[in-house]
Amino acid sequence: RSWFLDKVIITSIKDAKAYYFLCGKWLDKGEDDGRIERDLVPADEDGVACKPIVRYTLTVKTADVRGAGTNAKVFCELFGEDGSSGERILENAQDNFERAKTDVFKFDCVDLGPINRLRIGHDNSGFGSGWMLQRVEVDDSRRAEKLYFVCNQWLDTSEGDKQIVRELAPASSADAEASASPMQAYRITTYTSDISGAGTDAGVWIVLMGEDGATRQLPRSEEHTSELQSPNAS
Repeated sequence: RSWFLDKVIITSIKDAKAYYFLCGKWLDKGEDDGRIERDLVPADEDGVACKPIVRYTLTVKTADVRGAGTNAKVFCELFGEDGSSGERILENAQDNFERAKTDVFKFDCVDLGPINRLRIGHDNSGFGSGWMLQRVEVDDSRRAEKLYFVCNQWLDTSEGDKQIVRELAPASSADAEASASPMQAYRITTYTSDISGAGTDAGVWIVLMGEDGATRQLPRSEEHTSELQSPNAS
């Protein structure tokens, strides 16, 4: 039931005068501002109601680590110099966002201009909703260019910084390739001193940093030895 109205032209039978009602918007509860009716003001001359419609292709890569996949509802929003796509649900007929899986989604909207950021997240629904996103690739059909948005972080209320929505800026192709580095397992063992008062009930975390990047935060658990997987931090 979606409808993208370009314009309405009304011509007077009496004097052949034309009135131009430019719209250039969706009338759809799931697009733009969600409205399905609009008030239009007449103009004396015809014009361009909206910018060209562009097809954007999003290639979403889920990381290859234990528990990386999610069954939550994933959404994204593209931002360009001339506006945003609005929030779009990413879904197709496939079993999306499984560990080490690549999913492809397409949608059309008015030309956003050069893309400068991407917002992506999920609704935290379902069992094991946490998701580790590796990166998103965006193809702009109008400009015939590919943009890379590298994440390599958890979108999970119990991992890292506990955020389930992230805003990403475009990365270079070299950074995008580096994001595909093999995952390396690390075992971290912490030793608390035996001096008086050495223990703590505070939330303890650690981040490993190397020449090629950094790990996610490792939260404190009841065990003194923990394991994590991350891109090889050398």
